[in-house]
Amino acid sequence: MRKVKPKLHFYRVYDLMFRAHLNLYVGDWDLFVKEMRSLKLDACNSEEMAKPVQGLFIKEGLYSIMFLKEKDRPTIVHELTHYALVTLFSHGIDMENQLNEPMAYYMEMMFVEISKKLWPKESAR
Repeated sequence: MRKVKPKLHFYRVYDLMFRAHLNLYVGDWDLFVKEMRSLKLDACNSEEMAKPVQGLFIKEGLYSIMFLKEKDRPTIVHELTHYALVTLFSHGIDMENQLNEPMAYYMEMMFVEISKKLWPKESAR
């Protein structure tokens, strides 16, 4: 049987609301860790990076990074929740004192943008 070479795909997802980028990686965990080490991120030394996971969100400095082992919609929503909370909070939107509508709309917008990258032939709606 032929061995399949591991792959890691990179997508730059534009955040329309805050004019920023989410760096999205999909594929092999070991290649992802190697890429993060090449960026010299402190997160590489964390417990989260010690063992393979289905999905991960990292916010470090100017970097917003999401890793997905595969194009799995439930994992995207889970990691997108982390991204939305961190991003909204960093822009002064305190989710404890707000209705949850800003987060819901923000997550919807970002899910549409991620879907355009991962499934370009499908409509996100």
